[in-house]
Parts: sequence; structure tokens; C-alpha cells
Amino acid sequence: MLVFAGLLFIAVGGYGFFRQWRFFKCAIMVRGTVVEWSRCGGKALWTPVAEFEFDGKIRRVSGTFYSSRPAKIGTRIWVGVNPENIQETRIKQNGEMFLYAASMLSGAFIIFFRIPLFAIEW
Repeated sequence: MLVFAGLLFIAVGGYGFFRQWRFFKCAIMVRGTVVEWSRCGGKALWTPVAEFEFDGKIRRVSGTFYSSRPAKIGTRIWVGVNPENIQETRIKQNGEMFLYAASMLSGAFIIFFRIPLFAIEW
């Protein structure tokens, strides 16, 4: 059962990490400015909403990674734009990549350092 849980952590973290890495590898990076913070439901979790200029138009994008401490409005951040589909944009949030890497590392620890259930004395 622990091996399955470890593999699940590695798979989910690896999928998210690879997806983000692949997007930002091909994306055109532009500077954006945080114009507001979007709240997640009724909880005290926030994600930035940024405005950026691309292709002569001002556009907006919301982050996907929520934090308990929002930064100041006006903070400059990086925004990735898919050159093949300019509607696909993402805010580059380092915490998101860290979360995926932590998930993979946790899964590896679960698998490699598990205690066999038969070794536990009841």
C-alpha cells in the first residue's frame, strides 16, 4: 500500500513538473504587473492577477498557485505566453515547481524508507 502511495506522489508531481517545464521551455516570457489578488473561496488563500502587454494588447492572467501571503500590488512578475496559442498564458510562480518537486521527493521517501508491515509488532 505504501508503494502505491509513493508511486502516486511521484506520478502526480512528475506530471505537474513536466507540464510546467514543457510550457515555460517554449513560452515567450513577458513582464507583467500584479494588479489585484484573487481569493480562493472563503479561505485566506490568494493568487495574483497580472496584466501584461502582448501583441499590442493589454491582457490579464490569474495564477494557479495559491498562497497565504499576497505580495504588494504593482509587483513585477514573469508571464509565459504560448506562441502557438496566445490565449494560453501562465504566471511563472516558483512555488508551484517546488511543490511538484516536493511531491516527487516525498513519494521517493515513502517508497525507499518504508517500514515493512510484517516487521511491526502488534
